[in-house]
Amino acid sequence: MSITTGTLTHHPQRISRTPLLTAEQEFEPGERLEAGRAARRRLDSGGDTPAEAERLRGLAEDGLRARSHMVEAALRLVVPIAGRYAAGGRPPPDLVQEGASARCGRWRGPTTGAA
Repeated sequence: MSITTGTLTHHPQRISRTPLLTAEQEFEPGERLEAGRAARRRLDSGGDTPAEAERLRGLAEDGLRARSHMVEAALRLVVPIAGRYAAGGRPPPDLVQEGASARCGRWRGPTTGAA
């Protein structure tokens, strides 16, 4: 994921419309994300019937949508905080990228939560 100053200035309305996720709400998109990753790995290994490959592609795409939703929700939380810390000299996009990665980029599943 790459955050730029343009992302922060061109998408504030989209970020502000995305609701924050509670810890419990993070499980559903997190599980979809994991299912999508597993489907992508299986697709990459090949050997599935056309119908199964189509089902796996759908799961992989849904995993990407779930990840996007998690990233947008994380940005809603992280962007205002990064703005406060930007006065310390670090560019806001760097702070936002680190915060969003910490919130959702390294999802480890429902038993361990986000890293």
